Amino acid sequence: MSERDVTVIIPAYNEEDRIGKTLRDLIDNMDTLARVIVVVDGNDRTEEIARSFGPMVQVYRDAKRLGKGGAVLKGLELAETEKICFTDADGSTPWYEVKRLTDMLGRGMEMIVGSRWMRDSRVKKKEPLLNIIAGRMFHYLNFLILGIRVKDTQCGMKCMTRDLAKELVKRVAVRDRTFDVSLIYNAMLLGATVREVGIEWTHDENTRMPILHAVPFMLAAIVAMRLSHGRRSERIGPLLMRVYRNFRFY
Repeated sequence: MSERDVTVIIPAYNEEDRIGKTLRDLIDNMDTLARVIVVVDGNDRTEEIARSFGPMVQVYRDAKRLGKGGAVLKGLELAETEKICFTDADGSTPWYEVKRLTDMLGRGMEMIVGSRWMRDSRVKKKEPLLNIIAGRMFHYLNFLILGIRVKDTQCGMKCMTRDLAKELVKRVAVRDRTFDVSLIYNAMLLGATVREVGIEWTHDENTRMPILHAVPFMLAAIVAMRLSHGRRSERIGPLLMRVYRNFRFY
């Protein structure tokens, strides 16, 4: 019998139509699953549905709006198992990919980034073309400015060891669209081993993540992120926080 050493974090903003199936698939099929943490950040029946699954699902709701990044960071803070991952509530990444990637942790890898852009990725339904173009643009900006070689920073599936997760909770200040980039960048700064792995993924047409018009804001955020780790970081800090406060995408 497999050891139950995995916590799955699901940030959930008004996901009442999708959260039930995603939870059921994980709980019924993943024999390494110890706990699912659903961080609720909306006002529909998501919390009620998640709580109906019993003790396997831990539900957290904050008094204030967290955003995706804030929700994931809260989940990382609460998680206690050796392996931790977060994934989208819409089930775009199936449960068996969650298991496959978490099984890979601890083999010299501290963070695994699920990717739609690797040669062995299996994208069953693609994103709109404009999203793909914007995503490619963002990848090159991340590489040029931050030195991040991960192609698909924005995929919602990422896994890490508990030790790395607890360090990242202390360091990552971003709560919104550039959260994933900040997570990877800080893992790199810590010297962690980060690997990008192709996954099976299906685009959900109901996703609420417009990207093209957000690219200028994302560029400003990653420039500020880079400068915040330079020689004059004490001067850049206030600018960085102003950028983040004005950048409120879930």
